[in-house]
Amino acid sequence: MDWMFLDVEGQEQGAPDRPRSVGLRIERRQDGSHLVIDAAVNSSGDLQISGPVSAFFGGEYEWWYTVEADHVPALVTALGGQPGSDILEFLERRYSGSEAYSLGKDLRASGVEYAFYSWP
Repeated sequence: MDWMFLDVEGQEQGAPDRPRSVGLRIERRQDGSHLVIDAAVNSSGDLQISGPVSAFFGGEYEWWYTVEADHVPALVTALGGQPGSDILEFLERRYSGSEAYSLGKDLRASGVEYAFYSWP
């Protein structure tokens, strides 16, 4: 078998922009449901925090917080990060694992403007 290096960080010419992302929590529960909390920054600099819960009481529930790029620096400092810190690196350090459960509450209490969506 031949091995090939795959540069997942680099952008190929003409390739669509891929959001940078970090996984904050992956939890598989005994009832068969699972929870995944991710954070991503798109090419415009907007932050999206998502939390799909699947097979939850026989259905599926998903939610998203979106913070526009202009408000991301304020969010970093409101959550206790250093001004100028990369939001994804900060979130990964501060909100990975069981700490991910606090992120939504902390975002809502931060005073930073955000949008919330859920399905269904």
